[in-house]
Amino acid sequence: MTVLYVHELTVNSGTGDALREISFHLDAGEILGLIGGAKAGKTALCRALVGLLEPPSRISDGKIFFENRDLAALDSTALAEVRNRGLTVIEEASADDLAAARTAAPRILAVASEVPAESLQQLMRLRDDAGTAIILAAREGRTIVPACDAIAVLCGGRLVERAPRDTWLTASRHPYSQALQADPAPDGAAAITGCPYRGPCPRVGAGCETADMRLQLVEPDHSTACVRWRDF
Repeated sequence: MTVLYVHELTVNSGTGDALREISFHLDAGEILGLIGGAKAGKTALCRALVGLLEPPSRISDGKIFFENRDLAALDSTALAEVRNRGLTVIEEASADDLAAARTAAPRILAVASEVPAESLQQLMRLRDDAGTAIILAAREGRTIVPACDAIAVLCGGRLVERAPRDTWLTASRHPYSQALQADPAPDGAAAITGCPYRGPCPRVGAGCETADMRLQLVEPDHSTACVRWRDF
């Protein structure tokens, strides 16, 4: 059962878009790894989900559905009620905060910072015991990937790939994902048009500067924003 559905979410930071046209869903009991480099948009996304963006950042477009309500359209009072009812964000993954989350057993938990390896079992028990859906943010993902059911990759404020964990590890169809799995990858840059990873990308070619960055379906449950994914 889907507990969170994000559609075409765009967050403006005051000087530009921190996130552009982000769409994904989260199922009950699913652990989603949110992977991307510095300024990829991981923290902005987690904050946007629960209305904790710091001004001048704001949601400028899109929808966030939780419990049949569009959170992007709610005021601060209503969002506080939603947070109290079961949508929790932890910005620093301290042992105390993770323990408190396990006690509260929210429907959705988003952790916006790297989770220590020794804390992953605690989060997996929360998923198993309470059916909590969990978003784990990480820069490269080596620690969190084994605990995840699916992986979503952010680059320059864009969602560039989403796939089941094993598919992502063995059959990724985005060069940035492949770079993240090898060595520390160069970060992408925010781009109004085209692929945000085209600067350092070894597969850059015709169309990358003007590509439509919406996800394309590779196979069921696997999508990529790379316009050249059929070439590799």
